[in-house]
Amino acid sequence: MGHFICQCCEKELHHDDPRYIIEIKSFADFDGHFEGNTGNIDCEIVNLLKQIEDIDIQALENDVYKNISFMLCKECRDRFVRNPFQAYNNYQYTEEAKGTIH
Repeated sequence: MGHFICQCCEKELHHDDPRYIIEIKSFADFDGHFEGNTGNIDCEIVNLLKQIEDIDIQALENDVYKNISFMLCKECRDRFVRNPFQAYNNYQYTEEAKGTIH
């Protein structure tokens, strides 16, 4: 069995200690409208492709979608689940708040 460390408090986790994986998925929201929409979708797509052709593919992908994982001990996992961003007002968005393509 490997050696594990909580990625939050850096506590050593032994093989019989509970371990939790926290996965965070971040993705760009899209409301279905292009800025400066001319009404010609083909033209808009060509313009968008021209804008991104010189951008590094990995950087572009990371800007649109990112998935990261962390291994936590039980105490850190419980603290994270209660208030993931340590925010004063822990508001959670519903599915209806997401854009039209999700």
